[in-house]
Amino acid sequence: MSGFREPGFSDRQKAAQEARKNLLNKFKSQPGLDDPAVAARRAEREALAAKRAEAKAAREAEKAEQKRIAEEAAAAEAARIAREAEEAIAKLTTAMVVNLDRTQHTPEVIGQLKPVLHQHKGNCELYVKLLDGQDRKVTLRLAKENFVTPSQETIDAMEQLLGSGCVEVAGEGNKRIRRLEQQRLFKEQQAEVPTAADSEDAAVAEMDLAMA
Repeated sequence: MSGFREPGFSDRQKAAQEARKNLLNKFKSQPGLDDPAVAARRAEREALAAKRAEAKAAREAEKAEQKRIAEEAAAAEAARIAREAEEAIAKLTTAMVVNLDRTQHTPEVIGQLKPVLHQHKGNCELYVKLLDGQDRKVTLRLAKENFVTPSQETIDAMEQLLGSGCVEVAGEGNKRIRRLEQQRLFKEQQAEVPTAADSEDAAVAEMDLAMA
């Protein structure tokens, strides 16, 4: 029975040198960058990367085009709604109503309303609903000289002075306007000419003084 001999230092050194030699030979045996097979694989990877980049660019361009089309459609729809709302105001409005609150609208502010009315002078009846400090409403029909042209421009001019939501329109077009312009809350009632009452005398006098 032969005995096992543990490798010595020289044996281990020789084995290490042999392993390095084999590793070097293996590395040298690999094809270089100029090898046709390596060049072909490199070209294939580059082509695949270019194709992926092209596909990504195409997807981004398609998304941008879809966004542009959607934005144009939204703008066109908004313009149509605004146009139809303007037409409805002009054709179907029988009266306009201005809501005033004595706690918010001072005589000075009310006095500034007259030039606005004259700037948008027309044949549409104009009413004023005046709310006093005791939650009582007085409705006044202004003189014909203060009638206005029913339009969104007129509404915007008055609301710029008095505040948003202070102007209503009355007539058959009210429902249509509310449907077209959901952000506005128009009441579905036509302003009525009230009968004079003693409690209204002070409000009438105040309005006459402010509009003078």
